[in-house]
Amino acid sequence: VELASRAAEGAKELFAGELKVSVIIPSKDTPEVLEKCLRSLTRRSEGRLPVQILLVDNGSSAENKQKTEDLIGRIRESGVPVRYIYEPAEFNFSAMCNRGAELAEGKFLLFLNDDIEVTDSKWLTEMVGYCQLPETGAVGAKLLYPDTKNIQHCGVINIQNGPVHC
Repeated sequence: VELASRAAEGAKELFAGELKVSVIIPSKDTPEVLEKCLRSLTRRSEGRLPVQILLVDNGSSAENKQKTEDLIGRIRESGVPVRYIYEPAEFNFSAMCNRGAELAEGKFLLFLNDDIEVTDSKWLTEMVGYCQLPETGAVGAKLLYPDTKNIQHCGVINIQNGPVHC
């Protein structure tokens, strides 16, 4: 309970406008999947969403690039800043994440796959709250398989042999 209340206190700064989260989303040739992700990100968030979205695309086709640009235009109209970084290159997920991190303006970096759908309105508040605790190095969310309650991923812990999935 103490840990959760400390995390909640820390999250208040986020929604007081003092902090920003840079959401880095690597994506290529998946505008339909990306749309579901971005819509859930902007609709299922508690309060004003203090984020900067950095969409890193390493070479979508011309048709998918246009669909993505159209989608981004609609998201921007809702007041959420989105930056589209289109740099054709061979696939390298780490390089895409690093490119987004280089351009990030937020105090916190959220690396988000384009196939993730946000389902809880308090997700960002809780994650940022835990990020601000001095003993925290990284925070992750519990991921469920689509349309089920089955856990896909619920974090990584560091044990004697190194980091492993919970």
